[in-house]
Formats: sequence, C-alpha cells, structure tokens
Amino acid sequence: GVPLWIFCSLLVLGHHYKEYRAKIYLCEGYEPITDENILTIVDKWKSRLGIRQEVTLYYNDIVHSPAIMYYKGYRILLPLYPMSEEELNIALLHELVHLKQGDIHTKNVAFVVNAFHSFNPFTYYLRNQIEKWSEAGCDWQSCQVGKDEFSVEDYCKCILDLKERSLDASHTNIMYCLFENKNMLNFRIDLMMKRKDAVPHISGVIAAVVVLMLTMVVSVGISTNGLQFWKEKTLFYAQEEASEFDIISGNDIFANAKISYAEENIIDQMESEDVELESGEVIIYNVPERCGKSIITSVDCDNGTYQYGCIGENGGVEYLEETDTGQVVVPFTLEEPIRYFFVKNIGNTNCELEVYLISQQ
Repeated sequence: GVPLWIFCSLLVLGHHYKEYRAKIYLCEGYEPITDENILTIVDKWKSRLGIRQEVTLYYNDIVHSPAIMYYKGYRILLPLYPMSEEELNIALLHELVHLKQGDIHTKNVAFVVNAFHSFNPFTYYLRNQIEKWSEAGCDWQSCQVGKDEFSVEDYCKCILDLKERSLDASHTNIMYCLFENKNMLNFRIDLMMKRKDAVPHISGVIAAVVVLMLTMVVSVGISTNGLQFWKEKTLFYAQEEASEFDIISGNDIFANAKISYAEENIIDQMESEDVELESGEVIIYNVPERCGKSIITSVDCDNGTYQYGCIGENGGVEYLEETDTGQVVVPFTLEEPIRYFFVKNIGNTNCELEVYLISQQ
C-alpha cells in the first residue's frame, strides 16, 4: 500500500510541477504594462483594498482571460483583445480581490493536500469546491468594494461580454482568472443574480471547506493510529499475545519469572541496550523475521549470574549461563526461525547488562 501511495503522490506532484513550469513561458519575455490609465486603476483598487504588495501587469498572447498568478511576485496577465475602461476597471478589481483574500496560496495548499491524498476522490471534490467558492467570494467582495462605480448587473454583464470574445481560460491550476469555463461561470452568475441583495458569508463558507479538508487529513492519521489502538485492545490482539505467551511459558526457564518485553528493536543498532534486571527477572527482545535462524549476540555483565539465549517460532530454546564474565559474544543458530532473544537474571542481586544483537543476513 505504501509504495502505491508514494507512486500516486509523486504522479500528482509531477503533474502540478509541470503546470508550475508553465509559469515560465507565461511570464518570461513579456514587458510590463506602462499605460498610465491602467496603472491608475490598479493603484486605486490597491488603495481601497489595503494591498501593499507590488503587482506587475503584462499583456499576454496565451491567456484568454484576465488572470492573477504568483511568479517572482504577483502578476496580472491581460489578454490581447481590446477591453474598455469599464471592463478593465472590473477585471483588475476582481484579480486584486483574489490577492487580498490569499486565494492563490489557498489553491497551492489544496494542491499539496490533494497530491498526498491522491487516492481519495474526496480531496478532488474539496479542491474543486474551494476554487468554486473562492471565485464566488471574490465576485461578492468585488461588488461590495466597487458598488459606487458599478452594479451587480454591470459586473455580470462585463464578465459575460468578455467571455463572448474569448475561449475558456487556460492554465487555471496555477492562477485565478476572471472567468474559466462555462459551468463555473453559470454557477457564479446564477449565484450573483439570485442573491444580489444579500451579503453572504462567503469567507465563512470557504473557511468551513478548508477546515473540513484539514479535518479529513488529520482524521487519516487518527484512523490509522486508532486502528492500531483497536487491534491492541481487542480479543484479536489478546489471542495473538496469548499465542506468544504460550511459546514462552512452555519452557521451565520462564516459570515463575517476572517477564518484561523490550519496547525497541535493538537488532543492528549503533549502540548497545543498557538494562538492569532484578533477581529472577527476564527481559525478552523481538527478533525480526529477516534474521532467519541465526543471530550474533553480545552481552556484557560484570556483577551477576545470568542466562541468555534464543526462542524459535515453534518454541525451541537454546541458551547459555554466565557469571561475571564481562563481554561475551556468541552466535546462536536454531533449526527454526528465531523469534525472541532473552536474558534472565538468576543471581540473588540486581544485574546490570549491556545487550547488543547483530543479524547474519
């Protein structure tokens, strides 16, 4: 499952990167607009919206709709077909409202979340909803800011007139456009004309969608950990644990012993594991399947008597006994795959040891 998830995520990220590379030929080789009338309109709306970021304007022969994007700064791209001053006034306000609302960055975050959850069709739906309601929110905010200069009907007529003169917008994954496709435009116009006297809480809708997406992302992690928690607290895990206990308890070495399990894997680690055992206490280490039937063990103890050895998956045991011998390195080989390594303090006092295991694979 993990390799498939990684492959799908890289595939979607690769597609987004290809879209991102499109910014280069959309932006390079074009000279900034210096028309004073256009720049005056931009400065007017920037002042009303409280925008301090620098915004550069370009004419572009690739785009079919006025659009805003981020590439080495905020850039507004204007198509080459003629636009009246009123149309420029509305189009530039619309794009600047996108900047003010942070819609470009929201879109990028949605793409990243979508990439890492590419296997989940719900993320595609959520991304589409975020873009749809970002456009709707931008429409309403534009009409509120510019209500002393144009009406909602003027705003809608402007967008429809410009759409009649052009094709569907392109490269919509890397920028926000005044209009995209027919379905999106119909949704926005219908929303505007039917509710033009209301002031919808669009920002609240967008926030709710974003929160829903984040909740979904977090829930994936919670559900994964929750599944493990469920497994550990149910009869299934109890039965699994019982079968392991049967293997260990079936040998006299562990009779009446206090048994503890090491929490961490110590096979092939850079440092040894320090452990202190009470009299009669046993510590048991899991041995990964990759070790097979052989491991090399190292136990260092200067102050006690202990037994140490290996347990096979069918219950076979091989062990040795040592007393105050310092470091002892011993290879163990069983006729069955080794499942555990153990050390038992058989002295009358506490025993301090250093344990290190090495696989032979």
